[in-house]
Amino acid sequence: MIKATGAAKLTSDVTGKTYEITPEELEWEVAGGDERGMGVETLYEAMVQVEEHDPDKVVSCTWTASEYPVGALNHVTAVEENGALDADFSFHWEYQPED
Repeated sequence: MIKATGAAKLTSDVTGKTYEITPEELEWEVAGGDERGMGVETLYEAMVQVEEHDPDKVVSCTWTASEYPVGALNHVTAVEENGALDADFSFHWEYQPED
């Protein structure tokens, strides 16, 4: 399971307002995967959107994380839309025992 700590700060290109995003706002979903040399790579995505005064100008950030090999957080990337990520979370993989 992907664990984020700290806070991210996303600044709007439209208004210049900075929004603080907490780890609790991230909802990770499986976005794909593929078989690789050391087993399966699983891709996860989490997105946060902030609506500004103009509904056509949504500020968002999408994080993509790779679990590869199984049980290891390989890397996390962030892509912003209509904004800039001024500060990002710290990410790590938190082991969850099977029930």
